[in-house]
Amino acid sequence: MDILKAVILGIVQGATEFLPVSSSGHLALLGGFLGFEEGALMATMMHAGTLLALVVYFREDITRIILSPFKRDTKYLKLLWFLILGSIPAVIFGLLLFPHIEGIFDSPLIIGICLIFTGIILFISGFMKKKKSNMRFWDAILIGIGQAIAILPGVSRSGTTISTGTFLGFSRTKSANFSFLLAIPAILGATVLEISSVKANSVTLPLLAGTLISFLSSLLAIRFLLAFLKKATLRPFSYYCFAIGVLSILIALR
Repeated sequence: MDILKAVILGIVQGATEFLPVSSSGHLALLGGFLGFEEGALMATMMHAGTLLALVVYFREDITRIILSPFKRDTKYLKLLWFLILGSIPAVIFGLLLFPHIEGIFDSPLIIGICLIFTGIILFISGFMKKKKSNMRFWDAILIGIGQAIAILPGVSRSGTTISTGTFLGFSRTKSANFSFLLAIPAILGATVLEISSVKANSVTLPLLAGTLISFLSSLLAIRFLLAFLKKATLRPFSYYCFAIGVLSILIALR
């Protein structure tokens, strides 16, 4: 893989991992239509880049969450439990369903349908109003189910989790912050699984470039979306998902 392809893949991975437009769907379409196959090692390293971006951006919250059992910090201890609860559905869905649906990652038709599904969720979420601020047991579980559904390529993880949060009555920014923190164990788990299946390879310049670009674009995407949601809804992203979803379906059916 040359550096240009690695940079393009890094940008797509980093930006679409956190913008509500589905990173798995975009990477699959990129590989299918342009031949930009990322490979197992590149995929692992780019996921590591997105994970590092989350750790850097939320380092203060992560530190407080980790120390909450020892400092008896009730607020962050509750958050820790909610993150654990919210991660359970993804673990269950991943173990039970992923081996059976892995083949649909190569189907532009299915990806297009899932992108349209994501667009519908994002569009509807734009009408939701803030009703509550305190999260409960079932709220974390339901948001976690939203994350688990995103195992399907074309279904946005951030889009479904943030939208589910707004459906439950939380503000867009609160939903987004919880969504991003919930992504940490999910991406960490995916990265660990990928590492176990990757054969040893030497570190190359394209590999380093893809990882660095993935980290930087992820960091920018996190900052952008959190700032964007203070003023606007996710609805503009729904139009993009509709457009790229329809285009994918048309190409698949031609």
